[in-house]
Amino acid sequence: MFEYELKKDHYGPVLIADSTTFSALRKVVKDVADRSPLLSDEDRANVLRGLAHDARKACERQPPSSQPEPGVRYGVDTQWPVLLIQQRVLRQSLAYMDHSKLHQAMTYALESVIEDSLREDFGGDAEAGDHPAMANPWRRLGCFHTGRDRGDRRAI
Repeated sequence: MFEYELKKDHYGPVLIADSTTFSALRKVVKDVADRSPLLSDEDRANVLRGLAHDARKACERQPPSSQPEPGVRYGVDTQWPVLLIQQRVLRQSLAYMDHSKLHQAMTYALESVIEDSLREDFGGDAEAGDHPAMANPWRRLGCFHTGRDRGDRRAI
């Protein structure tokens, strides 16, 4: 299960989880990057592989300073623009490929912690699900567009 800590500069959350969760996230992200029909080789390296790298490196770092629960939890610093794009690419890629329940579970867990941290970092009405600063544009973010002249899908 993912948790987060917010940084004072509002530059992005610190994602916190145990080594099993980060390992599962890394496995899912690498699989999607390898099999997604929407991503070219350059896109895989620049977008999703960065998230897999962060998940792998998280367990090599020291645990965050505040640990409310016993057990070893690890954290990785993220940046809002990068994290939001990575999650949207992951979610949209799953729509075009066969995937397992693990893929869905990790994608939804990541999306849930992003929504919670957006709400806390930038405000909004929690009951209405309204986060005008970033979440509403993030939900509408389309990472892909259809090429008009060739009829294919390309990443932007």
